[in-house]
Amino acid sequence: MTERDKELAGFLAITRYLSRQQIEKLMFPGRVKSRSSIRLGQLTKEVGGQPAILKELGYATNEGWKNVFGLTGYGYLVAQDRLGKQLRKAPRHDVSPQF
Repeated sequence: MTERDKELAGFLAITRYLSRQQIEKLMFPGRVKSRSSIRLGQLTKEVGGQPAILKELGYATNEGWKNVFGLTGYGYLVAQDRLGKQLRKAPRHDVSPQF
C-alpha cells in the first residue's frame, strides 16, 4: 500500500464517498484515466492477504451510470492510522442514490 493509497483512505474517511472523477482530480492529476482505473480496481480487491480498502458503488442518474467509492472496514483502519486520530465506527449501511 502506497502513501497515496493511505491519503485517499484519509480523504474518504472525511467525505465518506468520492466519485471516480473526484478521486482522479485529487489523487491522479495529469495522469491517464487507465492508470487510475487500474489502481482503484486493485484497491477494491484482496491482494496478497491484504484486505480491500475500497468498495465501489454505482447508481443510475439522468446522465448515466455513476461510480462512487467508499471505505471498507479495513479501509477505515488505514484511514484512522493515516489521520492519527480515532474515527467513528464504519457505517453499517451505505446511503441510497437519492442522498
